[in-house]
Amino acid sequence: MPLGEYCAGGLWPSYGNVGMGTGEYGFASPSQTPFSFEVLSEATNNFSEERLLREEGQFSAFYKGDLTHLGISVAAAVKWLKIKSGQAFAVENYVKEFATISLAIRHRNIVPFLGWSSEQDNLCLVYKYVKNWSLHDHLYSPGRLLTWPTRYKIVFAIGSGLKHLHQDVRPTFPHGNIKPSNVLLDEEMNAKLGDFGLPRHFFQYDGETASSSYRQMPVSSRGYVEPGLLHTDQATTSSDVYSFGVVLLEIACGQPPIILQQDQAEANSLVKFVWECHKKGSIIEAADKRLNGEFNREQMERVLRVGLLCARRGSSQRLSMGDAMMLLEGVGF
Repeated sequence: MPLGEYCAGGLWPSYGNVGMGTGEYGFASPSQTPFSFEVLSEATNNFSEERLLREEGQFSAFYKGDLTHLGISVAAAVKWLKIKSGQAFAVENYVKEFATISLAIRHRNIVPFLGWSSEQDNLCLVYKYVKNWSLHDHLYSPGRLLTWPTRYKIVFAIGSGLKHLHQDVRPTFPHGNIKPSNVLLDEEMNAKLGDFGLPRHFFQYDGETASSSYRQMPVSSRGYVEPGLLHTDQATTSSDVYSFGVVLLEIACGQPPIILQQDQAEANSLVKFVWECHKKGSIIEAADKRLNGEFNREQMERVLRVGLLCARRGSSQRLSMGDAMMLLEGVGF
């Protein structure tokens, strides 16, 4: 099964009550009716290798699940997380709040939430399965090349989903885990955000520092984390904007945000590379060479410039998602 055929879920800080209701897939709010771990184990054939969709570091993995025996007609993707011993009660409180608010989130660019399970040191988050691979797969798989019109469409889809989380959901709901492998594409190449971030202290071993936690972070995640977030456990709308900026640059340039040397030292930064092109007055040189110049130059420059404005090191200097979307639409440039 292709690596990118997965869907994901997660949670973030505790929120107040936002109202509950009945889900659109035939069962009550997941905050009222969580799945049992036994049911999800059965749905994923005991989390078997043939159901594995993707592993994410040493603490979580995604599995395809069949919940038709529960009357749920859509295919599911189950994110199974192993949490640190002693954190089960705190995690369960978090996920109850997350389930309540996420059930109310219905947006064309956000993967629908189906339910959850929290038993002992096992946490499972269940989302609708999206099968047409991830943005990461489409950017880097051999024999695949996303055209510029498709990339430009994806830029606006990601931005639309994030803007909804930041401005339309109350309380404000940062995503906390923006990167191409968490941008899922359906059959029409519509992009959808999945795999919300989870506070790292649920997984850190005692005595870990921010720097050691960063080294344990999957390489695929490092380049998208704003520098300040390495010293705190709190995602913000500003840290989301930073990640969004890096993803914009990656879409435009066709390069990962960092390239590691053999000793795992970070050798090159995509943000730095694009800044250098900008300072030389030739930002268009950063565009993906595989496109052979087959792109709208004005659109490409807008995406690169907005990416840089979003990925500034200082959070106070970054754009809001609303401002970023306006600039991408050409308002203000």
